[in-house]
Amino acid sequence: MTTRVPWDSDSYLALARRACFICELLAGNPDYPHHVAYRDGTAIVFASKFPSVAGHFLVAPVDHREHAIADFTPVAAR
Repeated sequence: MTTRVPWDSDSYLALARRACFICELLAGNPDYPHHVAYRDGTAIVFASKFPSVAGHFLVAPVDHREHAIADFTPVAAR
């Protein structure tokens, strides 16, 4: 994705309520396009569709998560 998309709260809410946008992005659904910078078996890094600043990227787990904190467990540093 090379152009910024103007913020449209109605469109955003319609997409957000329909499905998990990260799961849809991972599945290749064309309704949820994002520029993917990196992906492996654990995480995906992609450009924000509605960036607040140029170069705004998001990092998300590949496994579906419902809660930003409760669905994760701490991993001891090795």
